[in-house]
Amino acid sequence: MKPKTLPPLVGRVQQLDAVLDAITAARDGRGRVVLIHGEAGIGKTRLCHEVRVRLGRYAMQLITGRAGPGDAGMSYSALADSLRATRRSGAAFWASAGGRSETLAAVVPELAHRGSVASTLVDRPVVYEALLDVVEEASLVTSRSYC
Repeated sequence: MKPKTLPPLVGRVQQLDAVLDAITAARDGRGRVVLIHGEAGIGKTRLCHEVRVRLGRYAMQLITGRAGPGDAGMSYSALADSLRATRRSGAAFWASAGGRSETLAAVVPELAHRGSVASTLVDRPVVYEALLDVVEEASLVTSRSYC
């Protein structure tokens, strides 16, 4: 089966350039997080696809997380989705997250050790620091850059 060919990206040059600037900064050791948000149907997924294609040229990995209006009541839902995606594609991230399972299981319950129950009471700054540690550690463990 022939892969689906997407049409050229139209009308998102400014946004694409902003993301590519963040990628350049990350490659230079100045880490970045990029948040792409907006109404349904405006091209967020298409923009992310284009970024992913460009990252392939630099041997970099894009980690994405999704959250919708129904996730508004769940803390860290997009970050939890990002971590779950690394379970399949970025072993260093998932392993690093597993090393902080006591803290991060509150947002990603599958990180809890067998037989233990993830706490729902977490200190947000502690979770935030644990997530930063995961990204830093995973990027040091691998020879690739992550953004």
